[in-house]
Amino acid sequence: MAPSAIWLTAVGLPMCRPMAAQLKEIVDRLNAAPFNCDLSLVGFDEKDPFELMEILKKVLVFLDEKHDIDLREEKPDVMYQRISEFLHILGYQCSFDIEFQQGLSLGDKHTVHPILYWLLNNLDALKKRAYLAKFCMNLEVPEEFLREEQVFSAYQNYKELQSQFKATHSHVEQERQGRMNPVDLQREVQQLDAEREQLAQKIQHLKAKTERDEGFATLLEVTSMLRKEQEEEARLAEKLAEQKYQLEQTEQLYIERSARLREMREAALHEGEGSAEVMLKMLSAEVVKSREALARVRKESEEKMDRLRELDSALSEPPVTKMDIDSLEGEIQAMQNEIHSLEEKVNEQNQDSRLAVYKQQANLVAKKKEAVLKDKKMLEDERDSLSKDLSTKEREYEQMKGHKFMKREDFKTYAASLRDKSAKFKLKKAELSELRHEVAVLQRTEQILQSKDPTPAGLVETEQMLEKASVEKSQVDRAKGKTLDEISAIVQKINAQLKEKKNKLAPQIKALRSIRQSFQQVEVKYLEKKGQYDQAKSAVDADLSKVASDDVAFGLCGPWSRQGRSPPKPFSACGPDAHASAMASAGYRRASSTLVEASNYDSNHDDSSMPNRSLTTPADWRREEDGDTDPEEHSDSEFIVTGEVANRAITLPSLTAKKLMEIFPQYDDGFRPGFGSPYRHGRRPSKSRRQRQKVLQDLAERLHHNSFDFVAEREAAAAAAAKAAAAPGGFRAEETVIIFDWDDTLFPTWFVTEVVNPCLEDPQCEQLPATSPFLECLQSQGQAVERILREARVNGRVGIVTLAQRPWVLNSAAKYLPNLDLPALLDELQIPVIYARECLKKYLIQGGSEDGVCLWTLAKQAAMTKVLRRLYGREAAWMNVLSIGDSTVERTAITEVMWSSQYEPVMDASGRLPCCKTIKLMDDPSVEQLQTQLIMLSMWMTQLAQHGHDFDFSLDDSDEGMMSIHKQFAVNTSA
Repeated sequence: MAPSAIWLTAVGLPMCRPMAAQLKEIVDRLNAAPFNCDLSLVGFDEKDPFELMEILKKVLVFLDEKHDIDLREEKPDVMYQRISEFLHILGYQCSFDIEFQQGLSLGDKHTVHPILYWLLNNLDALKKRAYLAKFCMNLEVPEEFLREEQVFSAYQNYKELQSQFKATHSHVEQERQGRMNPVDLQREVQQLDAEREQLAQKIQHLKAKTERDEGFATLLEVTSMLRKEQEEEARLAEKLAEQKYQLEQTEQLYIERSARLREMREAALHEGEGSAEVMLKMLSAEVVKSREALARVRKESEEKMDRLRELDSALSEPPVTKMDIDSLEGEIQAMQNEIHSLEEKVNEQNQDSRLAVYKQQANLVAKKKEAVLKDKKMLEDERDSLSKDLSTKEREYEQMKGHKFMKREDFKTYAASLRDKSAKFKLKKAELSELRHEVAVLQRTEQILQSKDPTPAGLVETEQMLEKASVEKSQVDRAKGKTLDEISAIVQKINAQLKEKKNKLAPQIKALRSIRQSFQQVEVKYLEKKGQYDQAKSAVDADLSKVASDDVAFGLCGPWSRQGRSPPKPFSACGPDAHASAMASAGYRRASSTLVEASNYDSNHDDSSMPNRSLTTPADWRREEDGDTDPEEHSDSEFIVTGEVANRAITLPSLTAKKLMEIFPQYDDGFRPGFGSPYRHGRRPSKSRRQRQKVLQDLAERLHHNSFDFVAEREAAAAAAAKAAAAPGGFRAEETVIIFDWDDTLFPTWFVTEVVNPCLEDPQCEQLPATSPFLECLQSQGQAVERILREARVNGRVGIVTLAQRPWVLNSAAKYLPNLDLPALLDELQIPVIYARECLKKYLIQGGSEDGVCLWTLAKQAAMTKVLRRLYGREAAWMNVLSIGDSTVERTAITEVMWSSQYEPVMDASGRLPCCKTIKLMDDPSVEQLQTQLIMLSMWMTQLAQHGHDFDFSLDDSDEGMMSIHKQFAVNTSA
């Protein structure tokens, strides 16, 4: 059990009581009567173990005077035995284990403080208990002793006397509580009144005597301080003596241990490898010595125990009468006579006279030895009694004088120090009298001066304060002037730097002006060439329109199965205007490239003058319409078709599979589908010729449908312009869905992982510290996220799809975007958050692993399908979808969702086809780059959502491409 637990268990207090309150209570009780220790809380806490044991002894002596023993002369084991038995009698509750024994023997405050607290709290009750314990404690007698009749009768008598004492004590207590002696009380009151009168007379006499002495109060204070210092000096001297004694003991122990160590080292040095044997021998010798000492101690203990038993038996025997003594003396005399007769017989038988002499000498020596031993024992007893008397006298002297009795040397030292202090006191007293005299002169001088000069009181002090304030003001003015000089120097330095920079930039500015003049000249030439180009383009457009009308007039048609489109109406039935509208609604995209008739195909024909065309995704069509026809930028899934511009086109049935394979021999053993999934593996050979014929047949149909794009787009532009006033955008908000990725799209994941977290002391903390240097930029990021989500929600329905694990979106926003309340924002804007991993079914994983498909793309595809169904509804058409992310996975997934065979897009009543729009952001952006991207997208969002065609662009392109995109969308937005 711990000491604190012992304390609290003994006292019966709760474990949570503060230690400071307990110490304060101990100090208060020690300062009160009857102890009057004059202790402070700090002084008591700083007491060393011996002083604590002295305080404990003082409390125990108050309870029982038998504990008034000098602790320096008492052995620790004896002291522990005495105190522990007394505490056990008093009823102190603790384990009395080895830990308690060591703490009490060493004076540990964790053991002594609880004992003091318990004793002082129950002082009166314990004093009474200690008194009663002398008579009421049962004397345990072994049963074998009780079998004797005399011992048993004595024990019974002891028990009866104990019972009588208990009854008598109870009666006395009742009488004391019920009665009071008025005579004693009156006598005590009279005595107190007399003492009070005497004290009052003494006080009046002392006041009258010291009334005329002006320095009496100071003298009294000085003498009081002197007495306290003397007491402090005596206490320090005592403490010094104790520390010297401890030092001597420590030095003696150090000398013994050093000698032991030296012996060990010498033995190891001389013996070398046999040092272990030498050490073993030495240890064996020490063990033998210890065993002999133990045997000697045991023998002495047995002798003393035998003597104790003899004394006990002698005390337990019945009292000896005169008759018993006479009989014993008679027996002794008879025995002596018998011994004398036997000695005479022995002497008569022994003829050697020298033996008798030796015996006589031995007897004399033995008698002398016994006499010396008796004298020695008497002297030892006398010494012990004198030492006890000396200790008693020293304690009495200490109680009377307030300090310990000093020896001759100590007294000489004390007398010398007292003489020095007396000399100093006289010197200080003379100085004090001189100062008093001088003060009196100065006071009189002040009175005379005030009578001569009636200056108002406090004027001099006010003038001094004003002078001091003026000095401080001058210092402040100097500091301000110095600061202004420093600011002027900084301004001059900045102006010099600006002048230097202007001088450096002057040549560059001149060069820029000349370049601007050159640019104006080039721009004039460019505008002239552009006008020529527009005229030529108009002429070509007219020719292409004529070719398209000729195709319709000849009745050319095909299996218009792509994306569920219906064939255009005949020209004769609809008229020219209806024909143009039908061509636009049917989705004619290209007229610049047609197929030639397979029967008239000439393999030696020169096709170098014909432009190459590629059949890819709808995004590639838009790039070709915008003039981006670089073959190197096409994906692996495209293939090249060349043909001759003819005045007429052929019907699709004439393009048989055999002729197509002759035209395109490179696709005989497989091809890469243009409208298929961009993430699928490249070549996959067909299993049969019939399957290859079907693939080529589908290819021919797609080529036929893609042969009329350009004219339809030009004709649709006029209709879109007509609708622009009534409806600025191509799609309404309820027809638009905008899907955001989270990581590195809205949230700076790379920046947080690679930059912010390594700088945190605890990366696992739940909140970004307020002292983080990245807090400001992350707060700006939170504002950018809220702005783009609100802007996107104005233009359509919004969803967030992420490949992370739940609940990464909410946790990351709460930790790293402290100013963004994402849950409230998502709830306000009705934005769902879909975790793509949860949408990946088991059969999709197995199928993807068998087909070599990217599982993350499948997960995104499933999640985007879920988002579109939730936002559009089960039956509504997916008209306008915009995907924004930093990876190609989002582009691939949304393309697969929009153009897969599971969903066939249908033209609405306004002639619009579903649009698939993708925007790829930068890889691994910093927080500043990500904010810039989100700000640009916020500026473009309205135009991006209402754009009437598919598009696919990346914000990771060149600066020229980015400026082109910005001009296209930002200018339109501002307009």
